[in-house]
Amino acid sequence: MRGLTTAASLWAASAIGMAVGAGYLFGAAAATVLAMATLYALRRFRSSIISPLRLDSAGLELGLKDRGSSPANALQVLRRHNISIRSMDAEIDKERLRYNLQVRVHPSTNVHAVLTELSGLPEVERIILTGLKDYE
Repeated sequence: MRGLTTAASLWAASAIGMAVGAGYLFGAAAATVLAMATLYALRRFRSSIISPLRLDSAGLELGLKDRGSSPANALQVLRRHNISIRSMDAEIDKERLRYNLQVRVHPSTNVHAVLTELSGLPEVERIILTGLKDYE
């Protein structure tokens, strides 16, 4: 879920504002301290526990040399490196095949090693990795 902390912060800020408006200054101050401590603790928890478990999302364009080539070896390389495929589209022209894949990559994956291994496959003509970014 994205934006849950932001939404909860907005609700807390509005409740604190209402408390101040109603004259409950001590309650508003206590709620402010509690909200700030909670947000700080959640940030620390997220960076130490959740972030290492997060996967990154990217687009991978795989161009094969001829129409008779199969992407099977390339897909095995991706599986071996624990890269999961979210979607795969194929484009066929007169001479070549091109596959566009949306993949999920663990942050600890050595992407350079994966690309090097893919480029070493005899059927692969070109590889383009784009948009490697955090995906929560």
